[in-house]
Amino acid sequence: MLGSRKHLSGNRAVLRLVILALVGAVAAAGTATLGSGAVARSLVDATSVSVFVSPNPISIGDAVTVSGTVYEGPLSDLHELVIGGNVVVTRYSGPGCTLVATKVASLTTGAAGEYSFTETPRTPPPLSYRIAYTGGGGDFDEDDPTGVGEDFYPSESDCVTVGSTKDLSGATATGKISVDGRAFKQGVIEYGSEISVAPGATLKLGSSVGHVIVYPQGQGATFVASRTTAPAPTRKNKRARQPLIVLRLVGSDFSSCGKGGIRQLAGANKIKKPKRSLWAHGKGHYRTTGNLSSATVRGTYWLTQDTCAGTLTKVLVGVVEVHDFVTGKTVFVKAGHSYLAKPPQG
Repeated sequence: MLGSRKHLSGNRAVLRLVILALVGAVAAAGTATLGSGAVARSLVDATSVSVFVSPNPISIGDAVTVSGTVYEGPLSDLHELVIGGNVVVTRYSGPGCTLVATKVASLTTGAAGEYSFTETPRTPPPLSYRIAYTGGGGDFDEDDPTGVGEDFYPSESDCVTVGSTKDLSGATATGKISVDGRAFKQGVIEYGSEISVAPGATLKLGSSVGHVIVYPQGQGATFVASRTTAPAPTRKNKRARQPLIVLRLVGSDFSSCGKGGIRQLAGANKIKKPKRSLWAHGKGHYRTTGNLSSATVRGTYWLTQDTCAGTLTKVLVGVVEVHDFVTGKTVFVKAGHSYLAKPPQG
């Protein structure tokens, strides 16, 4: 709901008392008399703040505009714009105006009582905004900054939550990139699309969970992006989950590896050994998946590579959580180390 505060100014207070007396006389015949406090609360003007955020939802890296109007009175026929009023914009790192609050702007309302502010939030969505009107602008209560005059009751807008998109928006390409067989330069990539990155090309992906830059090693790489959730228990909610973007390597024919992996290819020099690689560098909740393992990042620089020998995870910066599909184990690979998930033997 729109925020409000109660106030009366000298002459208007007298006028409202006269109106109150007339209303009381008319209603006396069939209506019980209200206490003066109750009636006064029904007649005082209030300063109200509207707020709109566009676009909504957003992906990380998107700019948003927060705008609205400050005006007097809860009664539609008595609304007057507050021109030159003081407005504070506060951003919260969680939905519903929760978690960390950051004051991001102090504004003054314009000739139409409006305010507007544009930023590119550093906080990934979902996040939220609330606007506070802090006085000034010739409002009806004639605020006294010295504190000697009437008390001032600040007003706030409703809380607006900005959600996250379900697409990989804000993607930009350098070099030869295709999405579902079509050349791609920049824009939105829908989940489930097959993304091919040519040798020497790079692709920057943005989403609600962070950003990542991907590129192949030596030869081209193809992968499919999807969105899922992963366990993220907290003290209050042991079953909590968080969104996760999965980049799954596809392409290449590994059927020639046969049972037992690369050992069966020993001496078979004429057979081209299948291989696919994908380097990635970024921050957020991302996971790369190969034939035999997955790698979940924590802000790092890592390689995922499929060969007949298995799925190799190599870490240059940070730490990667690797889950081995064959053994069922989860290991943490630090910078300068690697892990090879081997195919089942026997």
